[in-house]
Amino acid sequence: MTRGKDRLETRRSSHSLLSRRDWVYLLSLLVPFVAYDLALKGSLVVSWPKDLELAEDLRLMRSDLLFNLGYVLLWVGLFAAAKRRFSRWIVVGLFHVATIFVALITTSAYQYFKVTGSTLDSDFILNSLSSPEGLGAVIASEVTPGLLALILTILAYAVLGPWLVTRLVVRWSGWPDVGIRKTAKMSWLRLAGVGLAAYVLLYFSLLPGDSGGTGSPSKSFSRDAFVNVVMTAAEVRAYAVVPHTTNALAATNCGFDPPLNPWQTASLGDRVPSRCLADLLKEQGYNTGWFTSSVSTFEIERLPELVKNLGYEEFYPVETMDTEGFEQANYFGYEDDVMLEPSEEWLRKNGDKPFLATYETITPHHQYLAPSKRYGREEFTEDDTVNRYLNSLRYQDFFLKNLFDQYKRLGLYEDTVFVIFGDHGEAFGEHGRYQHDNVPYEEGLRIPMLVHDPMQFENGARLKSPVTQLDLLPTVADLLGYEIEGGEYPGSSLLGLLPKNRTLMFGCWDESGCLASLKGTEKYIHHFDDRPDELFDLSKDPTESRNLAGEYPPEELEQRRRELLEWRAKVNSLYGTRAAK
Repeated sequence: MTRGKDRLETRRSSHSLLSRRDWVYLLSLLVPFVAYDLALKGSLVVSWPKDLELAEDLRLMRSDLLFNLGYVLLWVGLFAAAKRRFSRWIVVGLFHVATIFVALITTSAYQYFKVTGSTLDSDFILNSLSSPEGLGAVIASEVTPGLLALILTILAYAVLGPWLVTRLVVRWSGWPDVGIRKTAKMSWLRLAGVGLAAYVLLYFSLLPGDSGGTGSPSKSFSRDAFVNVVMTAAEVRAYAVVPHTTNALAATNCGFDPPLNPWQTASLGDRVPSRCLADLLKEQGYNTGWFTSSVSTFEIERLPELVKNLGYEEFYPVETMDTEGFEQANYFGYEDDVMLEPSEEWLRKNGDKPFLATYETITPHHQYLAPSKRYGREEFTEDDTVNRYLNSLRYQDFFLKNLFDQYKRLGLYEDTVFVIFGDHGEAFGEHGRYQHDNVPYEEGLRIPMLVHDPMQFENGARLKSPVTQLDLLPTVADLLGYEIEGGEYPGSSLLGLLPKNRTLMFGCWDESGCLASLKGTEKYIHHFDDRPDELFDLSKDPTESRNLAGEYPPEELEQRRRELLEWRAKVNSLYGTRAAK
């Protein structure tokens, strides 16, 4: 009877791609993996701020369903093809490593979207990996004990789970422990069918659904998280030009359009495409110094090299300062008052000559810890994150007062021109996005900008026309009584007549994310193929809640789009290709 049962098992196996033991091993990892992937995406879909219909929910899950089905069939085919012991062990190893990798990408994409409202892409991952210290600080700011426990559980189960489950099932069922060498002969026709089905499913998982427009999920969101990462690897009203700190520092100090992607941002540590303010003023006998309450170890930003290329002679990051008694403001650095002591020392040494001093404040940056011991906190709102951000902004008022008082004590206040501006805005879900890097809306691009000269503008003045960070260098040169020779900067001095009907151009830090332009009060946003283009009339709709793109002639929108793409090509020509970096 036993031999007959074994022969029956062999005949049954001959009609199957895999033995029952292989099926158990594969599915014990693939079923939890698929359930986990779909659960993460489903939780984002059901929590979307805008009510979505069931058909829309299913459309947003389509890529995830297709990818997971294709992923399952891919490994079924590979296990069936690998019959020899050596090839089987290679496939088993790849199976575990690939599934762990995809699960970690999926988890990271989920957390990234929860924090920023943007989809995770390959550029962000690669740039983060190039700065391990900075990446560690960012991760530490967002990883909760629960999330860490989840990741460790995933890793432990992905390594040991299939082996343990298979041993338990085989022992409980009394199946013969058939080894790899005794598996049945394979049907190449069936194997080809499985491979073709996997290819078709994975191919169609690459295709996103159409975006529903403003306030609706984008095409990149409708893709499976891992698929989206793979696909991206293959592809006054004052404004920031690019809402990212390093890009803003270049735009304001040098008066040229900053890079439109992370790779080119890093290139600023090698060279800048024009002479910057500090370099120009050094020729006129100015001493130059840069102070920042941030660490200098975010390698992708390359701040020490950038400051040197901007023309500054002395650089004081927070590592050179005494931080005892000061609170940490975020993973970047400490509260800004930490700069006051080194600032006073430098001013006593250099204040008898003309000087240019730059203070890069870091307190209002993510994760908005809002130092409270020195000046306390206010309760602005019940939303804890927004409240901490507003208190971080409130802290800036105290720092500026302290800095002004320092200049007054040293007798420098009356003879100093103060230029105060923001590097970018900050979003808190107004349009489904958070933080700033890929936020082309007013909450991401609008910045404070103030020029304070104690010797002029006694009654103050306010400009009605929109301006950008590119206007600051010509304005400072004008205030100090200098004329620019040997060429022109794209910006205009705020002391003169601004060009009528000029178009202001903006970009996301990820150049494939968005471009925007402002003509008068008409704001146009181009999202490439991720979602429909948008057009807002800021005079009637300052919160950008009504997309008017459908009410404008297509040729007018095409003209705006063409202007932006030409501007992008011009900016990219300043910095070279990714390979040249």
